[in-house]
Amino acid sequence: MTYYKIAKVLGKSYSSVYMKLKKRKKNYWSVEEDRFIIENYPRMSVREIADALGRSKTSVSSKIRELRKKGKIKNRGYPMPKYLHDLTSTTTPSFSSSS
Repeated sequence: MTYYKIAKVLGKSYSSVYMKLKKRKKNYWSVEEDRFIIENYPRMSVREIADALGRSKTSVSSKIRELRKKGKIKNRGYPMPKYLHDLTSTTTPSFSSSS
């Protein structure tokens, strides 16, 4: 039955029926989706994972956060960019004066 028909039967507006049913809808994560994220997160972006799973970027980010808390995945461990590495270096730069 369509939202329009439900609204007509209940004597409610389409938008009130749509919003009420949308709030009740839960998109549970399958074991296969969890496995896909765990296996592909190190080499795929959140956007690529979201597109592959047909999920929003926000929901994938939330799932990644949840999987991190459970210890199923770790941070990507990106190497520190060179400019930051240079700033945090423990060696002091040597300045030579040339005359």
